Amino acid sequence: MKPDAFLTFLLSAASRRLSRPLAATVEGTGLTVPQFFLLAALWEREGVKAGDLAARVRLDAATVTGLLDRLEKGGLAERRADPEDRRALRIHLTAKGKKLRGELSPRLAAFNRRVTADLSSRFTAQEVSAFLRVLAALAAEEEEGPNGEGAKKTGTK
Repeated sequence: MKPDAFLTFLLSAASRRLSRPLAATVEGTGLTVPQFFLLAALWEREGVKAGDLAARVRLDAATVTGLLDRLEKGGLAERRADPEDRRALRIHLTAKGKKLRGELSPRLAAFNRRVTADLSSRFTAQEVSAFLRVLAALAAEEEEGPNGEGAKKTGTK
């Protein structure tokens, strides 16, 4: 069978195609694409536990720990004791991490406009909308397992 016959191959190829220009967009910040996604999740909501952050960015806890180590080393985020549970840590942005959002926002908006324009030039609005719904559903299934088995129950469907 040819690799193109596998959905996972095609999704991976499409992801690589979009990740390279995204990496170029965040270039100069010292961030990798996975670090950027973690930081973007913190821009939307900080003060979360690492496990909750991992679930939001759909990465395993060990991977998020390594990414957080690098964000902390770069002075962009910090772990703080949870005032309600001293065994837990919550992840917060530093002033530098918050400032980076303002610096990156125009570049990220331009990146999204380019991706949207590229898709819109090749597909109808209905096709793009259907594609986004399928991707969102596939991403949500990761939390349940490929056949809805509840591999990682999060209470969302």
